[in-house]
Amino acid sequence: MPDFGSLNYLAILVSVVASMVIGSVYYSSMLFGKKWEELVGMKMSDVGIGYAIATLVALVMSFSIAVLFQYARVTTLVGGLKIGLLVFVGLVLTTNALANAFQRKSWQLYFLDMGNHLLTIAAISAILAGWR
Repeated sequence: MPDFGSLNYLAILVSVVASMVIGSVYYSSMLFGKKWEELVGMKMSDVGIGYAIATLVALVMSFSIAVLFQYARVTTLVGGLKIGLLVFVGLVLTTNALANAFQRKSWQLYFLDMGNHLLTIAAISAILAGWR
């Protein structure tokens, strides 16, 4: 059973903020926002509740990775990044590929989104593992 009392809740909160900043920059018009709009067929201004859901997802993901780090006894930045990579490849990349294949969505959109997920999980992992 995880020791919820020993989790670094400030690091979890900072991870949530980092996740939102990464997503905002990644999907900005300066980077991949215009391509995302083209592939999805909608404007960023139309996502509505998407931002609230993204914040909630970032919170759940950050909290879950923090608990996973407890179980794995992660004590170093490199150890955290390794577990983060395992989470990304073993869970995020695969489950999204499966959904993408059956929903017949654009593989270009899939890889664009996976880039954001990789950066986000790497940042969350680095913050949680490095903040000791």
